[in-house]
Amino acid sequence: MMSRGWLAWFLAVLMLFAGHARAADAIKPGQRFVAVAFHDVVDDPAQLDSDAVTTARLVEFFDYLRGTGWKPVTLDEVDAARRGERPLPDKAILVTFDDGYSSLYTRVFPLVLAYRVPIVAALQGSWLAPPPGSQVAHGSASVPREKFITSEQAREMARSGLVEFASHSYDLQHGVPGNPQGNEMPAAVTRLYAKNAYESETAYRTRLADDLRKSREFVADFTGRPPRAMVWPFGRYSAVATEVAQSVGFSFALTLDPEPANAALPMRLPRYLPTGNPVLAEIDANLRFRPRLPSAQRVVCVDPGQVWTGDATGTNERLGRLIERLRRLGSTAVVIDVVARDASGSIAAAWFPNSELPVRADVLSRLVWQLQTRAGVEAWLRVPSTTALAAMGDTARVRRLFGELGAQVPASGVVIEGAPGLAGQRAEPGEGGAMPWQVRQLRALPNAATLAAPDALALQVFGEVERWRTPLKLVLLAEAGASVEPSALADFTLFPVTVDSAPRFTERFAADRPSGINPGRRIGLWLTGSAAPTAKELVATTRRFQLAGGTAFGWCPDDAPGDMPPADQVAPDVSASTFPVRF
Repeated sequence: MMSRGWLAWFLAVLMLFAGHARAADAIKPGQRFVAVAFHDVVDDPAQLDSDAVTTARLVEFFDYLRGTGWKPVTLDEVDAARRGERPLPDKAILVTFDDGYSSLYTRVFPLVLAYRVPIVAALQGSWLAPPPGSQVAHGSASVPREKFITSEQAREMARSGLVEFASHSYDLQHGVPGNPQGNEMPAAVTRLYAKNAYESETAYRTRLADDLRKSREFVADFTGRPPRAMVWPFGRYSAVATEVAQSVGFSFALTLDPEPANAALPMRLPRYLPTGNPVLAEIDANLRFRPRLPSAQRVVCVDPGQVWTGDATGTNERLGRLIERLRRLGSTAVVIDVVARDASGSIAAAWFPNSELPVRADVLSRLVWQLQTRAGVEAWLRVPSTTALAAMGDTARVRRLFGELGAQVPASGVVIEGAPGLAGQRAEPGEGGAMPWQVRQLRALPNAATLAAPDALALQVFGEVERWRTPLKLVLLAEAGASVEPSALADFTLFPVTVDSAPRFTERFAADRPSGINPGRRIGLWLTGSAAPTAKELVATTRRFQLAGGTAFGWCPDDAPGDMPPADQVAPDVSASTFPVRF
């Protein structure tokens, strides 16, 4: 029977969501547009790198815009739509070019003039400031200064009225050491590690603000006009970085999130990045932002205690074996514990530097970075918010602890259990397949004051991590017996089952799961137990779930050092790899 407290919470949430009908369609008419981010343009396909396109492909793209009704817009028009003065046209598109290569003047600008397509071009100061004839550090290479435009060319393009220049930072297009092990991470979003210490938040903000101010001054001097838009290097940004950008005078910020843009959110304007010189059909599909959920997801649990040996050599050897194991398993994501527990299950220490708990070892950042960059998986951090509250007794301390987690560890998602109200929140009809940006909009609706304490804390903790890691996925663990539907507030919902209960869950999944592709792909079977499943148990569970239409599943615990379940035995049934197979 429902308690009075739970009933009050349920009614409050029901009224809240009733007042926000179809909240997932929250981009108002006249404020929706899309943006595309090009880089270098070359004549010869042999000169292509991963982000470049050929001149022929760019001509085809401009022809495509004209022939299919797309309306190129400027930042002035985006701003007018934001203020409610003039709506954007249907099929509005913002065309951008990053890095300031010489092709911007020699190949792009003539097409801009011929087609009358306005563009935004982002410049990095450290690449353009050196004198002619010098060499410029560009990524891991050294290139001639002549690879980039000159001030005279920039001023000519600005005078045309069709090219607006933006900042791409002064010198943030590189990595900085992000942990004691020396992993290089994007400079704009990383608290750097130097002289045996991490950069403080104040020092990080100062470093970022100094660079962005310098970039504004440089672009103003180089082009004759100060920039109002910040284009984040590598597309990496955070709420904290956005605050800094606003504080130094930027009124727009562009990312590389693959989703539609909302003029009402000028400091978070996502863009589609064409890679591999794509054909027009691929560009067209990506500009429509059709569902991008993978056809299969395989999630494996990782315990840092199984990787850390107490010394660098042994830890690196185990980490290498773990990476190879995940590749053999065809994993797409890992759930990583952020705390170590004692024999009773209580939190004993953390795997990341913080001010609230003892640190068992500062290895989580390295583990996450290596798994994401070398194993090719997403790293989802298991954040035990309710357990942490029981151990620490103060929500402020819990929030501070996980805020420090976000600041230090470059994760792509957070897994939270013990938040039944959030996990049980169902979407309105037609919203079960909500896209990531729609889920974010729904997630922003609940007021913590209206939620039960565990749910309010879970959202607050997620927000603390998300402040530093944007965009961040929310993964919720459902309660036993919950209806087989994705939480409306989560990007992904895992349903814990045991080997014995898995067949019954699979029957319910086949009978009750929402229709359509996306809802089923936002639901995962999470096989749990006191020990890692055997190969026979995992294969049987996997086959049964797939026959019922399931596409996402995982298991916990996993015994990586003991190779249990044996990767080579289960990979043919559990691997998410298609071709090439990752062995």
